[in-house]
Amino acid sequence: MLRINVKKCKVAQRALKSIKYNIDTIGKFLKSIENDYHRLLREKLGGIEGKCRMSNYMLARILSHRFSLPINTDKGNRLELRWGGYKEFPGHYWIKLVLNDEEFFICATMGQFISKYKEKIWKLSD
Repeated sequence: MLRINVKKCKVAQRALKSIKYNIDTIGKFLKSIENDYHRLLREKLGGIEGKCRMSNYMLARILSHRFSLPINTDKGNRLELRWGGYKEFPGHYWIKLVLNDEEFFICATMGQFISKYKEKIWKLSD
């Protein structure tokens, strides 16, 4: 089991304060943790290749904590860890973010497929 020392982890420390949110505040938060989050993935998981489930699950937990969003519920604003594809990436885990009936897709490991997303957290409005 992966364990993270919250007191020493910059990403976890930023997630400790719950705030009001919209897609812009969530996007800014994702941008602010990109470097530290990918460093954490390298240290704890050895990188992102083939680690989409674990890395996106960890990111969903951080977002859930930071923005008080439930994971894998049926109604309301929420995060869902989803298996499936998007366009040319058929077998992959993603985070689906539902805010006010709009869907957004977030992925911490898109850099393994598209080099411009290396060390980035990818987000898309659908």
